[in-house]
Amino acid sequence: MNKKLMHLLPFAIFLLFVSCGAGKQDPMKVFMDSEIAASNVKSAQFDISYEITEQGQKNNFVSHVWVSKIEKDGQSQLIFRLLEPNVTLITYDGNKFVATDMKTNTQSVSQKAGMVEQVAMQLAQNFNMIIDTKVDTAQLKQTLTGLEFLGEATVGDEKCFEILQKAEGHGEYKVETKYYFSQKDKLMKKYSSDVKDKEGKPVQAMTFEIKTLKLNPKIEANLFAQVVDTVKYKFEDIDAAQEQSPQQMETQEQDNGLLKTGSLAPDWTLTDKDGKPVTLSALRGKVVLLDFWATWCGPCKMVMPVLQKLHTNYQDKGLLVIGVNSYERNGDPVKFMKDNNYNYKLVLKGDQVAQTYKVEGIPTLYLLDKEGKIVFSQSGINQQLEAKLEELIKQLSSK
Repeated sequence: MNKKLMHLLPFAIFLLFVSCGAGKQDPMKVFMDSEIAASNVKSAQFDISYEITEQGQKNNFVSHVWVSKIEKDGQSQLIFRLLEPNVTLITYDGNKFVATDMKTNTQSVSQKAGMVEQVAMQLAQNFNMIIDTKVDTAQLKQTLTGLEFLGEATVGDEKCFEILQKAEGHGEYKVETKYYFSQKDKLMKKYSSDVKDKEGKPVQAMTFEIKTLKLNPKIEANLFAQVVDTVKYKFEDIDAAQEQSPQQMETQEQDNGLLKTGSLAPDWTLTDKDGKPVTLSALRGKVVLLDFWATWCGPCKMVMPVLQKLHTNYQDKGLLVIGVNSYERNGDPVKFMKDNNYNYKLVLKGDQVAQTYKVEGIPTLYLLDKEGKIVFSQSGINQQLEAKLEELIKQLSSK
């Protein structure tokens, strides 16, 4: 999906849910109660207010959300409408996912069974603080550590419980996250996260707040759909981009809008998670696989197990896999890789490099030979990607 569109999407919040009572609370129970409350909501209408500060720049925006729970193929799932006025409109009606970028006049569409549910599920995680399809207490117990009940706080006009979570040890960063749970309906109404370096200097701050919440309203079904207009908008087929035939892949390699195969990959220097510089030209003699990615990108997460497998199998044969974190909004790439046991190389703040490499959508991958020349490039993923990469890596490693 086009990165100009995906930049507009809200963040996939990894923790969600609520509590009740008075006095000092057990923070784990607050989260458990919240998850139960969210699972009992059938539909909701609300606004999410975002404030993100990174590298001294503050960004504020509001998304209007309508979401409802339906039964499909014997399972509960969320359908939704997400609107950032004059910027983007995203809908999923249980059968078709449509994302309209009003800035670039582009519509991205997924409607293939199996694929569309996967695409929609990534975005639906944004709403689990208010509405959810299941009670996953096991995941909460595994994820939540170092919780501290701070007391009561007011969010909007609601009395809430405030809970603090601290995390250390991933790279050189310290993270403090605060959650605010309504005492009235047990739902999480505010979330804030502050990331600082080892010297205590701010790296990133993010806050979102739920506003104008209406629980279980009647929402007309047609609100969750939008017309695909291939005359007014440039059409992007998400399903086709992720599932191509070998013949289509070969054609795309010849002219895919990326840097030309056979050309020397532009040099760059970025820092790794420990703050050490990594220079591409210094890696000559190794086969290098570059993956431009971000923590909010669903397809990026889908390809990362493949990259880890290639790293494990071929690092001793001269392969160096490098994840180039690019177009990041609010995530912590260092923590994400650590939490998922990905240990291939990571470099940070790759936005400018991504632009040099003509990266318009992520994930985008480049495979370089031992002389630093581009052998293969691709934007997006498909079923043949792993086999294609492994075949090329074997050939390049043996030379």
